Amino acid sequence: MIRGDVRERGLGGPNYFALMGMGEPLLNLTNVKQFYRNEEAATKGISLSTCGIPKGIEELTRDDSINFLLYISLHTPYDKQRDIIMPINKIHSIESVLASGRDHAKAKGRKTILTYMALPEVNMDNGSIHRLGEIVDPRYFSVQLTCFNGAQESRDISTLENFRDRLLEIMTSKGIEFDFQMSRGGDVGGGCGQLANRSSQ
Repeated sequence: MIRGDVRERGLGGPNYFALMGMGEPLLNLTNVKQFYRNEEAATKGISLSTCGIPKGIEELTRDDSINFLLYISLHTPYDKQRDIIMPINKIHSIESVLASGRDHAKAKGRKTILTYMALPEVNMDNGSIHRLGEIVDPRYFSVQLTCFNGAQESRDISTLENFRDRLLEIMTSKGIEFDFQMSRGGDVGGGCGQLANRSSQ
Protein backbone atom coordinates (compact mmCIF):
# COMPACT_ATOMS: atom_id res chain seq x y z
CA MET A 1 0.00 0.00 0.00
CA ILE A 2 2.73 2.47 0.95
CA ARG A 3 4.91 1.48 -2.00
CA GLY A 4 1.98 1.85 -4.39
CA ASP A 5 1.11 5.24 -2.94
CA VAL A 6 4.67 6.50 -3.42
CA ARG A 7 4.98 5.18 -6.97
CA GLU A 8 1.66 6.77 -7.98
CA ARG A 9 3.22 10.13 -7.13
CA GLY A 10 6.21 9.40 -9.32
CA LEU A 11 8.63 9.34 -6.40
CA GLY A 12 10.15 5.92 -6.95
CA GLY A 13 10.18 3.24 -4.29
CA PRO A 14 10.78 4.00 -0.60
CA ASN A 15 14.10 2.66 0.70
CA TYR A 16 13.79 3.46 4.40
CA PHE A 17 10.91 3.40 6.87
CA ALA A 18 10.63 5.13 10.24
CA LEU A 19 7.85 4.11 12.60
CA MET A 20 7.34 7.16 14.77
CA GLY A 21 5.19 10.18 15.46
CA MET A 22 1.62 8.92 15.05
CA GLY A 23 0.85 6.57 17.90
CA GLU A 24 3.09 4.32 19.96
CA PRO A 25 4.46 1.42 17.86
CA LEU A 26 5.04 -0.82 20.88
CA LEU A 27 1.31 -0.79 21.62
CA ASN A 28 0.70 -2.32 18.19
CA LEU A 29 3.43 -4.93 18.16
CA THR A 30 1.69 -7.65 16.16
CA ASN A 31 1.25 -5.39 13.15
CA VAL A 32 4.59 -3.64 13.65
CA LYS A 33 6.48 -6.94 13.60
CA GLN A 34 4.56 -8.14 10.55
CA PHE A 35 5.36 -4.86 8.77
CA TYR A 36 9.05 -5.39 9.50
CA ARG A 37 9.00 -8.91 8.09
CA ASN A 38 7.16 -7.75 4.96
CA GLU A 39 9.43 -4.79 4.21
CA GLU A 40 12.87 -5.47 5.67
CA ALA A 41 14.33 -7.29 2.68
CA ALA A 42 13.43 -4.52 0.24
CA THR A 43 14.69 -1.54 2.26
CA LYS A 44 17.97 -0.13 3.53
CA GLY A 45 16.59 -0.10 7.04
CA ILE A 46 13.60 0.34 9.33
CA SER A 47 13.71 2.37 12.54
CA LEU A 48 11.25 2.45 15.40
CA SER A 49 10.83 5.29 17.89
CA THR A 50 9.19 4.67 21.24
CA CYS A 51 8.34 6.70 24.32
CA GLY A 52 9.84 3.80 26.27
CA ILE A 53 7.75 0.75 27.11
CA PRO A 54 10.10 -1.89 28.58
CA LYS A 55 7.78 -4.84 27.99
CA GLY A 56 7.52 -4.00 24.28
CA ILE A 57 11.25 -3.42 23.93
CA GLU A 58 11.91 -6.73 25.65
CA GLU A 59 9.61 -8.52 23.19
CA LEU A 60 11.53 -7.04 20.27
CA THR A 61 14.77 -8.06 21.94
CA ARG A 62 13.67 -11.70 22.24
CA ASP A 63 12.56 -11.94 18.61
CA ASP A 64 15.60 -12.92 16.53
CA SER A 65 13.75 -12.15 13.27
CA ILE A 66 13.34 -8.45 14.19
CA ASN A 67 16.15 -5.89 14.27
CA PHE A 68 14.81 -2.33 14.21
CA LEU A 69 17.12 0.60 14.69
CA LEU A 70 15.67 1.55 18.06
CA TYR A 71 15.10 5.14 19.17
CA ILE A 72 13.90 6.00 22.67
CA SER A 73 12.51 9.47 23.36
CA LEU A 74 14.24 10.50 26.58
CA HIS A 75 14.27 14.34 26.56
CA THR A 76 15.44 14.76 30.15
CA PRO A 77 17.66 12.84 32.58
CA TYR A 78 15.34 13.49 35.55
CA ASP A 79 12.34 11.31 36.43
CA LYS A 80 10.31 14.13 38.02
CA GLN A 81 10.72 16.30 34.95
CA ARG A 82 10.02 13.42 32.56
CA ASP A 83 6.83 12.65 34.50
CA ILE A 84 5.59 16.04 33.24
CA ILE A 85 7.05 16.02 29.74
CA MET A 86 6.14 12.37 29.12
CA PRO A 87 3.54 11.06 31.59
CA ILE A 88 4.34 7.45 30.59
CA ASN A 89 7.37 7.92 32.85
CA LYS A 90 5.07 7.67 35.86
CA ILE A 91 4.65 4.01 34.88
CA HIS A 92 8.05 3.29 33.33
CA SER A 93 10.94 5.13 34.98
CA ILE A 94 14.08 6.26 33.19
CA GLU A 95 16.03 3.49 34.89
CA SER A 96 13.70 0.76 33.60
CA VAL A 97 13.60 2.23 30.10
CA LEU A 98 17.39 2.46 29.91
CA ALA A 99 17.73 -1.10 31.19
CA SER A 100 15.53 -2.45 28.39
CA GLY A 101 17.31 -0.27 25.82
CA ARG A 102 20.68 -1.57 27.03
CA ASP A 103 19.57 -5.21 26.80
CA HIS A 104 18.22 -4.57 23.29
CA ALA A 105 21.57 -3.12 22.19
CA LYS A 106 23.43 -6.10 23.64
CA ALA A 107 21.19 -8.61 21.87
CA LYS A 108 21.02 -6.86 18.49
CA GLY A 109 24.61 -5.73 18.25
CA ARG A 110 23.95 -2.04 17.63
CA LYS A 111 23.38 0.90 19.88
CA THR A 112 20.02 2.19 21.00
CA ILE A 113 19.61 5.88 20.17
CA LEU A 114 18.31 8.22 22.88
CA THR A 115 16.61 11.29 21.45
CA TYR A 116 16.85 14.50 23.45
CA MET A 117 14.61 17.33 22.30
CA ALA A 118 15.90 20.81 23.13
CA LEU A 119 13.16 22.57 25.10
CA PRO A 120 14.06 26.17 25.99
CA GLU A 121 13.90 26.89 29.73
CA VAL A 122 13.21 23.21 30.44
CA ASN A 123 16.12 20.87 29.72
CA MET A 124 18.92 23.00 28.26
CA ASP A 125 20.75 23.88 31.49
CA ASN A 126 24.24 22.67 32.34
CA GLY A 127 22.96 20.46 35.16
CA SER A 128 20.79 18.48 32.73
CA ILE A 129 23.67 18.09 30.29
CA HIS A 130 26.04 16.74 32.93
CA ARG A 131 23.40 14.41 34.36
CA LEU A 132 22.68 13.05 30.88
CA GLY A 133 26.35 12.26 30.48
CA GLU A 134 26.26 10.33 33.75
CA ILE A 135 23.32 8.06 32.94
CA VAL A 136 24.16 7.19 29.32
CA ASP A 137 26.40 4.15 28.89
CA PRO A 138 28.45 4.73 25.71
CA ARG A 139 28.74 1.00 25.13
CA TYR A 140 25.04 0.65 24.44
CA PHE A 141 23.65 4.10 23.65
CA SER A 142 24.20 7.10 21.43
CA VAL A 143 22.43 10.46 21.77
CA GLN A 144 20.60 12.43 19.10
CA LEU A 145 19.65 16.04 19.76
CA THR A 146 16.46 17.24 18.09
CA CYS A 147 14.62 20.56 18.08
CA PHE A 148 11.14 21.42 19.23
CA ASN A 149 9.24 22.76 16.24
CA GLY A 150 8.62 26.43 16.83
CA ALA A 151 12.03 26.88 18.48
CA GLN A 152 13.96 27.11 15.24
CA GLU A 153 13.22 30.71 14.31
CA SER A 154 16.27 32.74 13.33
CA ARG A 155 16.34 34.48 16.71
CA ASP A 156 16.72 31.12 18.47
CA ILE A 157 19.32 29.49 16.23
CA SER A 158 22.27 30.88 18.19
CA THR A 159 20.76 29.55 21.44
CA LEU A 160 20.28 26.10 19.92
CA GLU A 161 23.78 26.07 18.48
CA ASN A 162 25.25 27.06 21.83
CA PHE A 163 23.35 24.26 23.54
CA ARG A 164 24.41 21.79 20.86
CA ASP A 165 28.05 22.73 21.36
CA ARG A 166 27.84 22.39 25.14
CA LEU A 167 26.11 19.04 24.86
CA LEU A 168 28.62 17.83 22.27
CA GLU A 169 31.48 18.72 24.59
CA ILE A 170 30.06 16.65 27.45
CA MET A 171 29.08 13.70 25.24
CA THR A 172 32.54 13.65 23.66
CA SER A 173 34.24 13.74 27.05
CA LYS A 174 32.19 10.68 28.07
CA GLY A 175 32.85 8.80 24.83
CA ILE A 176 29.17 8.99 23.83
CA GLU A 177 28.33 9.12 20.12
CA PHE A 178 26.34 12.26 19.38
CA ASP A 179 24.28 13.56 16.45
CA PHE A 180 22.30 16.75 15.89
CA GLN A 181 19.09 16.43 13.86
CA MET A 182 17.66 19.74 12.68
CA SER A 183 13.93 19.41 12.10
CA ARG A 184 12.57 20.19 8.65
CA GLY A 185 9.12 20.91 7.32
CA GLY A 186 7.83 22.93 10.27
CA ASP A 187 7.02 25.85 8.02
CA VAL A 188 4.28 23.81 6.32
CA GLY A 189 3.09 21.91 9.39
CA GLY A 190 4.99 18.82 8.31
CA GLY A 191 7.79 18.78 10.88
CA CYS A 192 8.36 16.06 13.42
CA GLY A 193 5.40 15.91 15.79
CA GLN A 194 3.19 18.05 13.57
CA LEU A 195 0.12 17.17 11.58
CA ALA A 196 -1.67 19.96 9.76
CA ASN A 197 -5.04 19.79 8.03
CA ARG A 198 -5.80 22.75 5.85
CA SER A 199 -8.90 23.64 3.92
CA SER A 200 -9.67 26.47 1.54
CA GLN A 201 -13.04 28.06 0.90
